[in-house]
Amino acid sequence: MSGDCWTMMNALELFNLSGKSALVAGGGRGIGKTIAFALAQAGADVAVASRNEESCADVARDIMRTTGRVAVWSKLDVAEKKSVQKAVRSIGEKLGSIDILVNNSGMPGSLHLRRCHSISGKGSSTSI
Repeated sequence: MSGDCWTMMNALELFNLSGKSALVAGGGRGIGKTIAFALAQAGADVAVASRNEESCADVARDIMRTTGRVAVWSKLDVAEKKSVQKAVRSIGEKLGSIDILVNNSGMPGSLHLRRCHSISGKGSSTSI
């Protein structure tokens, strides 16, 4: 590589996510769905989660069909601690670990801050 000149191949190598797994909260539609597809195209296995489990299942199936990557889904309500714990446990069992977290979840009609939920396991800690 010379100077400031980058080729597309160099950029793609920088964003190679092979061997990584990602959780996209709010991944059942819109921006979250697009992010889930992009992570899979970059080589990551992907967990798609939101309150609408059916839409997450559809997205995960599409990811597997179009990219060949492993994709799983789970129901997840980030406002409910037990839902977060259950989803993280289930996804961890299926993918082995969660290396990347994309929090694309929102809470409609709520602009005030809520307490985050922390989950620890397998040598890592995650706040959702």
